[in-house]
Amino acid sequence: MKIKFIIYSILCAFLLASCEKEEIDHPTETPKRTVLAYMVASNLGGYLRANITKMMTVASNKELNGGNLVVYYSENKSKSYLFQIKEDKNGTIVTDTIRFYENQSAISPETMHNVIQEVTDLFPAESYGFILSSHGTSWLPGNYSSLRSFGEENKKYMEITEINEALEGFHFDFMLFDACYMSGIECAYELKDKTDYFLGSPTEVLARGFPYENFLPALFKEEADLEMVAKSFYDYYNNNSGGPYGTVSLIKSSELDELASVVNEILKDKTEEDIYALPLSEMQILEYLTASKPHMLYDFDDFIRHLASNEQYERFNACMEKAVVSKYTTPYSYYAALYGAKKIEHYSGLSVFVPQPSLTKLADWYKQLAWYKAVYE
Repeated sequence: MKIKFIIYSILCAFLLASCEKEEIDHPTETPKRTVLAYMVASNLGGYLRANITKMMTVASNKELNGGNLVVYYSENKSKSYLFQIKEDKNGTIVTDTIRFYENQSAISPETMHNVIQEVTDLFPAESYGFILSSHGTSWLPGNYSSLRSFGEENKKYMEITEINEALEGFHFDFMLFDACYMSGIECAYELKDKTDYFLGSPTEVLARGFPYENFLPALFKEEADLEMVAKSFYDYYNNNSGGPYGTVSLIKSSELDELASVVNEILKDKTEEDIYALPLSEMQILEYLTASKPHMLYDFDDFIRHLASNEQYERFNACMEKAVVSKYTTPYSYYAALYGAKKIEHYSGLSVFVPQPSLTKLADWYKQLAWYKAVYE
């Protein structure tokens, strides 16, 4: 078996096959799983295309286990494609174009919803997985300075609340964010009713992203092995002498309501002044979107242990052990704004926003999130 395309010819193949394909070859039995990779290129196009090539390698090794691997790839607003990675009748792995879109915004909730709807209609399965690959900055809003929540298209961005809106009516076995900063408690809680498991990184992910050639087969096992996905990410970066930087965590959505209840008990008698008085210099910073202060995202456990009584912290820790199924970190995490790395000394697998006097505008925006309503109100 062979792979037809090399990395830099993929888009050329797309353009040659840009007509809409209406007929899909369906298997006689319903596949166990359909996985949709939703990829918004921005300035990451070369890396995303490389990862598409790695997906094709996995398919060529017959490691999709009879499942469907479908990709929505948006180069920019005028070039978006929906295609299936599959083996054709000659045994060649191809990108089989389903739809070519013009003048479509990939970061529109309507677009994301419609793409998911089309994929679930065309590729019915017993279960579904969703991979989101692009830029990301946790829940931080796209209209706040230069920050973005997820995706980037002509300097416009998609908020975590808009992703939640886009997923209305759908439910996934797992969601994997191949993007920076998305493993924050606010993001996981916002999407808890849309996915059984949430997998991502609370710090920056190097541009090459998740190692698709290593983890993708685990998503197509009879039962998706998500812990293997997290471990493969860690192993890949921990053993990479040229860039040994990476954090990752796997979150179980069904445990998040209990976790929120415990955090609410801890925070209910805390004043704004109590939180403003936290010793930030002693807490683990997980975000360096700029080289200067203030920093917005800190380790979740580090935040709570500075506010909770011993008894409260024990309950919190018990909930975290159930909610955070697995977590891994290399000794250091790399931050582009610093052109360097910072040591990770305290790591719970989740980040959290810490309100500060200099971030009142951001704190006001924060109040619309489901996490804020669950733990502060």
